[in-house]
Amino acid sequence: MTAIVTEGARTTMQDAALDSVLAHDRLLSCYLASGPVLPVRFGTCFSGPRALQEALAERLAPCTARLEALRGHAEYALTVEPGDAVQSINAAPNPETGREFLKLRKIRRDRRLKASEAQSQALRALFLRAEDLAAEAEPRPARPPRRSELALLMTPATAAQLRQTLPGWCADHGLIARLAGPFPPYSFAHVAMEVPADV
Repeated sequence: MTAIVTEGARTTMQDAALDSVLAHDRLLSCYLASGPVLPVRFGTCFSGPRALQEALAERLAPCTARLEALRGHAEYALTVEPGDAVQSINAAPNPETGREFLKLRKIRRDRRLKASEAQSQALRALFLRAEDLAAEAEPRPARPPRRSELALLMTPATAAQLRQTLPGWCADHGLIARLAGPFPPYSFAHVAMEVPADV
């Protein structure tokens, strides 16, 4: 087992921290290409090599087991955003009378409700399919305009299998689904390395 570390003091500069985060991600991605990596929360600090060695020794068994579980896998992000369905529902001639306005408003409301229910069912089916293909899955808070987001631990083969189904699924349900990755498995490390005395 090898620990990849950077020597230096902590920084409070936002730009410098962002550059360090991106460099950290690039480094892990390079190592991911040749074997499993167990990401540690960015910014985790140790007072020196001895403190790091002690932390690793205390967690040797769970780290080794987790690395073996991650072997051959990477993290992928499945995201779903609204498509053109809402625009098609709202597309209709402008009403000429108050009665026509109320009728059209009800029609649009009913269509939106029906479309929302159908899309929710389609989302559940897609996520169940993704979870079946993945070794592990973790829901993530969806950031607007995304409707849903799911972190998946997958092999390249199962990721390709899921990615092939997305164009047809999007066309059928009026949503935009994307599978991004591979990434280092940040969501699936599950081994805390923080040491209170050193953090």
